[in-house]
Amino acid sequence: MGYRSHGSSFGNALKSISSSIRTRILAAFLVCIGMFTGALGYSLVQLSTMGDNLQTLTQTYQPVSEVSTHLWNLHRKTVRDHESVTKDTGLPQPANAQSSKRLSQSLRDTVSQGLRLLEESKSRDLEANDKEAIRLMEQDLNEINEARSKYDRLFDTWLTADSENRVLAFQELDTQREILGIAIGSISSRVDQRIDYLGEATSLAQERAYTLGAALSLSAILIGALLAGIALLTLKPIGKLTEQVQRLKEGDYTGRVQLKTDDEMGVLAAEINAMAEAVQHRDRILKERADALDQLYLRLRQILDTIHAGLVVMHNGQADTVNPAATQFWAIEEGDSLPTDLSVLSNGTHRSTNLGGRVFDIEIVPFGDDGQLLVGEDVTDRIAAENRLARSQRLALVGRMLAQITHEVRNPLNAMSLNTELLAEDLAGTEQQELVDTISREIKRLNQLTGRYLELSRGRRPELNLVNPIDLVRDVVNAEQQALQQSEVRAEIMGVGPGMVELDTDALRRALLNLIRNATEANASTIEIELEYETDRLILNIRDDGSGMEPEQLQQAFEPFFTTKASGTGLGLAISRQELEDVGGSLIASNHDDGGCAFRLTIPYTLA
Repeated sequence: MGYRSHGSSFGNALKSISSSIRTRILAAFLVCIGMFTGALGYSLVQLSTMGDNLQTLTQTYQPVSEVSTHLWNLHRKTVRDHESVTKDTGLPQPANAQSSKRLSQSLRDTVSQGLRLLEESKSRDLEANDKEAIRLMEQDLNEINEARSKYDRLFDTWLTADSENRVLAFQELDTQREILGIAIGSISSRVDQRIDYLGEATSLAQERAYTLGAALSLSAILIGALLAGIALLTLKPIGKLTEQVQRLKEGDYTGRVQLKTDDEMGVLAAEINAMAEAVQHRDRILKERADALDQLYLRLRQILDTIHAGLVVMHNGQADTVNPAATQFWAIEEGDSLPTDLSVLSNGTHRSTNLGGRVFDIEIVPFGDDGQLLVGEDVTDRIAAENRLARSQRLALVGRMLAQITHEVRNPLNAMSLNTELLAEDLAGTEQQELVDTISREIKRLNQLTGRYLELSRGRRPELNLVNPIDLVRDVVNAEQQALQQSEVRAEIMGVGPGMVELDTDALRRALLNLIRNATEANASTIEIELEYETDRLILNIRDDGSGMEPEQLQQAFEPFFTTKASGTGLGLAISRQELEDVGGSLIASNHDDGGCAFRLTIPYTLA
């Protein structure tokens, strides 16, 4: 209340002072303003006159002057042609006729241009003298046109005259040429007269504006200087008042204005001092409250910045508060609208929502009168880890079951293999040897198959070896080169490796070998293997142009025992991915845009 009462008193005092000072100063400055206004007004009138004259000169007479100059040039050419005929035989020549026609056409075009310019000038606001001059110039141009037309007729007569009348026709032509020159000279003279007149009028207006404007301005400056001195003496205390107001603006409320006067300035100084005390008291209270709010805000901001869940507070369709996690997840800043995928979600819980290739658990609840609070947690890695764990558990369970079955199968297989070898020795060279060899091959195939089953029951640990990845890829391709040639498959290796590194060569070799064989069996004609590498991870992109896989087949490609081959076990891709994941790598399958399958294989490495 104290601050408001002081503010009201300060306003009343300021009004009183303003009225008093205004009364003493306003009348004095009105005289100065009046003189400046008079000087300015007179100068503007003269400038307007000069502007009108210059506009008439540039828009009317200068273009017409150019037309008259062109007419004179054309007339001079006519004179030269006329004189050339006199110097020669005086007989008509084809060249004379052509030149006369060209000059006649140019003159008619120039006259038409001049008439058009004069017609445009009539639409402007001109003085009576200018209007009369334009009328006379139009008359001159029409006379020039008529004189030239008559000259052309006489020229045609001269061209067709016989030898007896040719001299008389030439004399009439000469007379008409002089008449044409007089008509052209008339319009040139008339234009020059109007240009000279406007130039003199403009100069006179300029001289008057300079003389009287300078006198009035000098007088106004002198009177203004005198009045300024009086005003400075009257308003001198305002400087101290201004300094105090500046201190208040900068937050210094300790200073006070000391004026030992009883006039309006003294009253204003007292009111400013009272207002400073009130503002100082209010500022102290506000500062204490602001410090408390700042501390609370900082703690809240620190909490929001450190949580890993994305948090967005929406109000009227715009984000009021956004923490760094939300910016990272959804590329949203304060003041932005929600992305389309988020804006369509209603209030409630939304589990496993796919946004931009990531999976989120999102909770949306009302916040305030017309706002919303959105909290989202990125569960992509957690779900992937859960899927990998479930897949590993399934493979381990299957592996244990197969290990028991394989163990029971391999013992009789070993016995059968030994007995088959003994039987083969006894039947060597007989017809039954081929049957025994067939049994032996099948027993070996069963041994290999049971070995693949046993791999499912073994967990892998990284077995690092020093190798150049591109050399390892070449070795795998070379090992399969004979099979590739038989199937007419061409393998291309692209990219470069990071040099000598340490990585699990067995896992990489088996996975790459399995992918090459699968591509060969899928009727591919080309296999492309491209090497890339990041800071600590080798990437192999394996593409083929085979038959590819259906979408549902892609989803089951890494499932144990799933196969599209009649003689396949369905364990190759499952074991390859499991081995790569055991050492921190990955294997992803997709269909290539141009047909065939594309696999992205990653495996960690360390620099040697």
